[in-house]
Order: sequence, then structure tokens, then C-alpha cells
Amino acid sequence: MTWLTKSRKHESLKDADGFTRFAENIGPQAYRVAFRWTQNKQTSEDLVQEALLRAWRSRDKTAENPRAWFFKILWNAFIDYQSRWHDRKYVGIDSENLSIATKEEYTRIEMKMDIEAMLGQLLDIDRNLIVLRYGEDFSLQDMSAVTGMPVGTIKSRLHRALKSIRHCHTNVGDSKASRGKTI
Repeated sequence: MTWLTKSRKHESLKDADGFTRFAENIGPQAYRVAFRWTQNKQTSEDLVQEALLRAWRSRDKTAENPRAWFFKILWNAFIDYQSRWHDRKYVGIDSENLSIATKEEYTRIEMKMDIEAMLGQLLDIDRNLIVLRYGEDFSLQDMSAVTGMPVGTIKSRLHRALKSIRHCHTNVGDSKASRGKTI
């Protein structure tokens, strides 16, 4: 990609039409990330809207990577939200998405609840890093740009979080197996 192509790509965010296209493309992923961070539909929508507003206001400062630049803004909006509402914590699954009809769906829902329970055991920052890396496939460099953490710190936190999840998963599997046995 040449310098001219890169500069045109960033210039397109400065006009209303280009920014609208950018927002339409990034919006669904931003909502998924915000929802995974907050576990609340309304709060997620508010965070994405706030991030888009902040991005619009600072669109002339677009960085080399517009995706990472925007998610840094979303991250900061989330951190601001957490600092204002730290005592309001939403947990559980979005009840609007539950449609129970078959045994497979019960199993899927139970697995989702197990995963959420395991993620719930992690520190907030570790859970949020897991969401970025494995939920949205961010590169370590993009995660560093978004969170402001060094890549090595992110790797260490991810490693410890995954180790904790594996340990929790082993314990959940053992307890389910023992519940299924009859005497």
C-alpha cells in the first residue's frame, strides 16, 4: 500500500460520507465488543454511540490504523463508564436471545452459561482482553494500541487468564460428571 493510498484512506474519514461508511462498517463489531464488556444491550449501544461521537469530533486526528484508533476511543468510553458506574455490574446472558425449543439449544445455553461463569471469575481487565483477542480477533499490536498496555503485558495477562479458564473448565467438567452418576 503506497503512502498516497494510505492518506486517501484516512482522508475519507474527515468528510461526512466517508465517516458514515466507516461507522456503518465498524458499528456491528463495536457493538459486539461493547456488549461483551458490559453484558447489557442498552449500555453497549450507549457506549458505541458515545465512541462514534468522540470519533467524529476527533476525526482529523485519525491514526495509522483507523480500526485500532476507533477501538481505543471505545475502550476509553468504556473505562469512563466503569469509573462512573463501578458499583453497577450486569451479569448473565441477554434474555432476548434465548429461544428454548430443543435439547441441543438447552445444551448450547448451558455451555454459554458455563463460559460466562468462567469468564466471570476473571478480573475485568483480563475478561476484556479475552474479548478483544478471541471474541473479535484483534492482533496483539492492535490490543496494545487500544488499551495502552505493552504487548508483553497483554501476552502475560492472556496466558494467565486462559490458564485460569482451563482450571475452572476442568473443575466444572469434574463436578458435572459427578452429578450425573447415580449411587
